[in-house]
Amino acid sequence: MRYLQDFRTPMQCAIRRVDTGQFTNFEGHYLRGLVLGEEWIYENPFAPAPLIDDEIAVASCLAGMTELVRGGHGFYGLAEACQDHYLAGAVLESARTGRTVRTSRQVWA
Repeated sequence: MRYLQDFRTPMQCAIRRVDTGQFTNFEGHYLRGLVLGEEWIYENPFAPAPLIDDEIAVASCLAGMTELVRGGHGFYGLAEACQDHYLAGAVLESARTGRTVRTSRQVWA
């Protein structure tokens, strides 16, 4: 990841994926989380279940829906889903044509 610490100090650090159960690690194979520098930026809430990334995403959606149904906050609203779909379409169009595709602010944003 690259960012500016201030207007004249560029910084660079790596996001590292931490999986268990590889090489000499006998914990079982699962995603523990993601680390940026020395800080955990994502911890798998379903560990140590041996789920692949797509299964973790589905489990996160189901957990979010459960919280919403129980009166909690929404986790992925319609406006955000529409924006994601719109941007995915732009990416596909760019890949299909090989050209730059410009997007604009949509009414739901």
